[in-house]
Amino acid sequence: MTAVTKEEIEYIAIARINIDYHRNLDTYNATGSDLNRIRSFANEDHAYAAHAIGLYYLLTGEWIDRTYPDLPIRQRSSDYKKNSKEKEYSIFPNPTQDELNIHISYNIDNNLIIELWDMLGNKVLEKEFNDDQVSFSTKNMTKGVYLVKIKQENQELYTQKILLID
Repeated sequence: MTAVTKEEIEYIAIARINIDYHRNLDTYNATGSDLNRIRSFANEDHAYAAHAIGLYYLLTGEWIDRTYPDLPIRQRSSDYKKNSKEKEYSIFPNPTQDELNIHISYNIDNNLIIELWDMLGNKVLEKEFNDDQVSFSTKNMTKGVYLVKIKQENQELYTQKILLID
């Protein structure tokens, strides 16, 4: 059995705040201690910092302006193998308001599928494409943190977190 890290425990606590927020959009008010916890977590150097920054923005409308190392997204699949083409995907702008662009810097053999997932695990968009660049509107989507997944033949090739803002 693998030990759970301090960062994973803190991420779970922050994910619970995120779920509470999304379940009670009209009435949710984060406590001061919740906001301090999220802000503190966002300022640490780990793979979950971007999620905390996005959640802090959702709850307060304030952007935590900081730089942090380019850390990989944690993969939940135990059979995940690092894809050699990982650096060949560009998803921009991030954060975004109106449109999301995806660029792939290699020739595509078969159709690819883009999936957009919210932080509650709901697939909110699925789009098939066979070009090296695709764009789609995010104007009518709820602001928040999402995962963009690029797949081919049911194999996940790349995942990136994005933030939709007002």
